Amino acid sequence: MNLIHTKPTRETMAAWVASVRQLTMRHKGRFVRFGLVGASGVLVNTVLLYVLTETGGLHTLIAAVTATETAILSNFLLNDRWTFQEATPSCSWTRRAFRYNCGALAGLVISVGVLVLLTHLGMYYLVANLFAIAVAMVWNYAISCLFTWSTQEIDADAHSVHWP
Repeated sequence: MNLIHTKPTRETMAAWVASVRQLTMRHKGRFVRFGLVGASGVLVNTVLLYVLTETGGLHTLIAAVTATETAILSNFLLNDRWTFQEATPSCSWTRRAFRYNCGALAGLVISVGVLVLLTHLGMYYLVANLFAIAVAMVWNYAISCLFTWSTQEIDADAHSVHWP
């Protein structure tokens, strides 16, 4: 069946809406906690970005990368202890930290790219930074759920998922 060229029926739309509703309800509390941890990361990121740029005299791009990585580490610690405390991930704390950092580094590329674009368009760098962080947040949450705190074992050789 070709889903791209198939006209959605009332039943498929209802099933899709039900799936989205179920997914939203399942992640609502966790996403709120993730957002609060993210807000603390925004504070860490913004303060450090300001200090490194204004006081330290670093270029905005270098300061943004440093501030973002610091916020990533802070967020991992808080997410591991609070947001995903009920998760029983299939890997060790060290491996989760590594996975989180890898996933968040992609978020770093997204957020820094948005920051560079918006500042190039004339937006004040601290305001642009807030937009950049918001864009990367969706990515970071998905990666956190699917990769960092997943309870699934991923077989890299077979590219398949094995449920415990």
